[in-house]
Amino acid sequence: MMQTKNLKGAGWALRPINLKLLEQEPIPPLDFLAICSEEWLGLGGSYSTALQKLSDRYPLACHGRGLSLGGPGVLDRKLIDDFKKFVKNQKITSVTEQLAWSADDMPLYGSFPIPGTYEAVRWTASRIAQVQDALGMQIGVSNVAHFMVPPDAQINEAQFIAAVIKESGCKLHLDLTALFVNSHNFQFNAQDFLDALPLESINYVMVSGFDQGAYGLATPSRQQPVNAQIWQLLAHLVEKLQPQTPTCLMYQPQTNDWANCVQDVGQIARLQFRVQV
Repeated sequence: MMQTKNLKGAGWALRPINLKLLEQEPIPPLDFLAICSEEWLGLGGSYSTALQKLSDRYPLACHGRGLSLGGPGVLDRKLIDDFKKFVKNQKITSVTEQLAWSADDMPLYGSFPIPGTYEAVRWTASRIAQVQDALGMQIGVSNVAHFMVPPDAQINEAQFIAAVIKESGCKLHLDLTALFVNSHNFQFNAQDFLDALPLESINYVMVSGFDQGAYGLATPSRQQPVNAQIWQLLAHLVEKLQPQTPTCLMYQPQTNDWANCVQDVGQIARLQFRVQV
């Protein structure tokens, strides 16, 4: 099985609608790009051609939400086969998927937490192993923002993530904003949760902004700039890890706030540089 190639530096999550932004000045100090498989899989024509050209210029990471790694249903083999062809054609460097369940007999249009039981660890790790075998490569799994805690847990969420990664041999795709949002909504210490994760298994980190809505609940948002609290959490993480922690900005700028996107990618690079010096 091919190992996930290590990313480095600062990246940006590219959506099809934002392709033209990479043609305007200023160009952010990008070391890689990340794409969402559900947004790009099946797109042909000019979108496919543009992505192929970008893959010659930047390493590409691809993150998915549709495999339902913790779900009770049968894995979607056709989706996995289609995804495998996409990964090969677009020369994807790193593949990740949400550590959640998102489908049963049909898509549930959401990402739900997996019960923190030892049986669920074995079930989920087995499904990850099946996906890795089918793709012929190691994948990463990401923590998700959620609004419920499944009952009858035997271990907490950080312990569950660590156990799944150990048993399946996969990597950790760390979503810092999802971690922070959960810590806000469920009132736990984000740094303690972070420190309990297998940080040595990280392939890359994702950061974004968040919204605060009804009842004070926070939700991740790619329309909002990264909050100061997320930057502080990233600084804590970067100081713990050597060498630099590859980090991707998930932010969908409008044409008139492209400079903010460039600035935030630069902030990631500055945090990484500060640790190296």
